[in-house]
Amino acid sequence: MSGADLSGANLRNVWLFKANLTGANLSGADLTGLNALQADLSDANLTGADLSQARLLWANLAGTKFAGTKCAQTEWADGAMIAGSACPDS
Repeated sequence: MSGADLSGANLRNVWLFKANLTGANLSGADLTGLNALQADLSDANLTGADLSQARLLWANLAGTKFAGTKCAQTEWADGAMIAGSACPDS
């Protein structure tokens, strides 16, 4: 799914184990409760997405765009690589 256009998609409570979403467009997507374990979201566009209560454990988030992203109660622990990216309300 590398480079996929998933803008506005409803991915509530979806499990993505080792998924390759490098450069994917997830702008405005509903990612509430998403479980992205060991997923590669590097250079993905999460602008305006809702990551509330998501679990991004051991995920690669290098270069990911988070402008306007909701991150309430998002779990980043256990080696998530953010490398300069930051969720605005985390």
